[in-house]
Amino acid sequence: MATNEEKQTTLDTEVDESKEVAKAKAKAEAKAEAKAKAEELVETVFMKDNDKYKDDIIVGLNGVVYRIKRGVKVKVPRAVMDIIDQSNELNGKAADMQDSASTEANFAK
Repeated sequence: MATNEEKQTTLDTEVDESKEVAKAKAKAEAKAEAKAKAEELVETVFMKDNDKYKDDIIVGLNGVVYRIKRGVKVKVPRAVMDIIDQSNELNGKAADMQDSASTEANFAK
């Protein structure tokens, strides 16, 4: 017959396993929600001109290449839109750094 200590150890083990199962389920649900959000389509229009912004936008994501027309309303996955937003943000930071370096070089003369 099992002692009280053995019964308590068994109960503790079951509780620990139950907590781990709950954590795994929560993690799987969060992952599924993130995937669904990334695949959600977002409608947008990208600026088009006859100079710098005349070509299509090309974005690659997980082995899929998206060719996005400028100047027309398009629907793209949210993950693709996030990539474009991050690219624009980094381009802005790079331009700021270039301007700063140019200004510093002019002061050095």
